[in-house]
Amino acid sequence: MIIYPVVNKLFKALSKYNVSILSFIYTTTVLLVIVFGIEIEQKLTGSGHMEFADIVAGLWGFSAFFIAYIVIYILISIIKKMFKKIHENNIDKRF
Repeated sequence: MIIYPVVNKLFKALSKYNVSILSFIYTTTVLLVIVFGIEIEQKLTGSGHMEFADIVAGLWGFSAFFIAYIVIYILISIIKKMFKKIHENNIDKRF
């Protein structure tokens, strides 16, 4: 229960800026739980090798795809702003 008030304050502060930050934190947390769950299950059932390298590789993959997503998101945002400026300039020139 000690962690809850701290996390609650942090998330409230972050949500004022952008909800995407909270989505990233949530997704990362869920990913960690799933990855560790799979590795522990492999150890318990003997169906594979429980390796820390698998966990790191999964997290690096998530990080790489997230960075690619952010780059694409930023590029699309820049293109939208450029088109909006061009459209506004064309409207201003008409009048």
